[in-house]
This record gives sequence, C-alpha cells and structure tokens, in this order.
Amino acid sequence: INKEGETSEYELTVSNVEREILPEVNEEFVKLVNPELESVVALRSEVEKKIQANFSERSHTAFARDLTDALVEKVDPSIAPSMAEHYLANMIEEVKKQNSGESLDEDRIRETYKPIADRNLKWYMLRKLLIEKENIEVSEEELKNEIDTLADRSPNSEKEITRFYKKPSNRQRFEDDLVEKKILNYLEQFAKVKEVEVHTKDLRGHDHEH
Repeated sequence: INKEGETSEYELTVSNVEREILPEVNEEFVKLVNPELESVVALRSEVEKKIQANFSERSHTAFARDLTDALVEKVDPSIAPSMAEHYLANMIEEVKKQNSGESLDEDRIRETYKPIADRNLKWYMLRKLLIEKENIEVSEEELKNEIDTLADRSPNSEKEITRFYKKPSNRQRFEDDLVEKKILNYLEQFAKVKEVEVHTKDLRGHDHEH
C-alpha cells in the first residue's frame, strides 16, 4: 500500500535458493581461525574473552553517556540560539548527504535532531569548562604511549596504525578521545554507581537510543 492508499501486486520469480552450511568446529577449523590456538577449548575461551571485552566496552560507553546526560540535565547551561541553529543546520545537512537522492521531510528531521543538537552543545560547553577548570590535558608522551599500545595489540597492522596516527587530524581525534576519558574518570568519582545485571538485548536497546 503506497501513501495514496493504493494497493499494488507484484510477481516474483525465485531464481536460486542457497543454504549456509556451517563448518564443524574441530582442530582443523581452529587452525584456520587462529594458527596460534591449540584446541577447540582454547578457541572457545578466546571467543568468550572477546565477547566479554566487547560488552564491557559497550557497558562502559552506556555508563559514560548516562553520566554526561545526568550532568547536562543537572547544570543545563544556556546556549546561544544562533549557535544552536548553526549546529542543527549542519546536522541536517549531514543527514541529507547520507540520504542523497531520497525525499526527506526536513521539518521532521529538525524535530528529531534538535534535542540531540542541544544536548551535544551543552555537553561541549561543560566539557570545555571542565578541561579549563581541572587543567585536563594529554601530554605528547601519553599520546605516543597510547598509540604504541594500540600497535602492540595488533602487530600485523603496526605499520598501518603508526602511519594512520601520523596524520594530524587522526592524531587530534585520538587525543580528544583520551581527553574525554580523563574527563569521565574525573566525573566518576562524584557519581553514585550501582551495579546491576543487564541482559545483552537491553544493552543493544540502549545503543539504539543514541
């Protein structure tokens, strides 16, 4: 049914049907996945560690978002209307670029992204204030050590990682991320944290909200 309420009929011809056959998990399969592993048990342990690390990271990301949201809500700094409008306009243009060729309802996009734009600007202002007040910074040595750590974790991609972070814009983004971590570490000491068990589906839902 289209937007005019008209019903259309389509005829489909199935040209091919394929079924995915999963390989047997044995020692031969283990060697294909990771030659350094010796057994299926080792592979399962490795996979479990990666899954745990992934969800730990996502849990920390969700916590960081909740923490900054709470601070923005509590302080609620005022933002200049012109700044808010300019930032929102840039967000709308970015959405248009990502959906080039599609007909978009700009009013609906504006309504959807305005609270996001306001929140981001308020956090930017608070973030800047915290950096200045608490003298939060990342030294060149800290930055180099973090890049070296990334390279050590992926020895096969060490050259690519080093080359990537030699580019000033990439290096600056990484430095900003490290500053953000320091800000969050500072804020965590004032937060009341209560650990609860969360199902993975709930964590995925939290990801989609933002």
